[in-house]
Amino acid sequence: MSKNRALAVFISLLSAGWVIPLWLAVDTYLDYWQSVGLPLSLGMRPVSSFPYLEFAANSFGIAMLWLGMVVACWTYAGRMFLSRRDAA
Repeated sequence: MSKNRALAVFISLLSAGWVIPLWLAVDTYLDYWQSVGLPLSLGMRPVSSFPYLEFAANSFGIAMLWLGMVVACWTYAGRMFLSRRDAA
């Protein structure tokens, strides 16, 4: 794989990779309501002891931190592009 292709793959993963932890957070939150919330509302005891909400919150935090880094990187890249264009 050429250097430019590897860089393009890295930039693509950096730019879109934050969707994976966000998907994990939403999926875990929905699993919580299906596995714990619904049985509790029906007066039954849930059988799972997995910390759904903590995991969902951590995944969401990672996704938002990652998204913030993506926005910062693209903002920096855009600013550098515009400053080079104005200087020419």
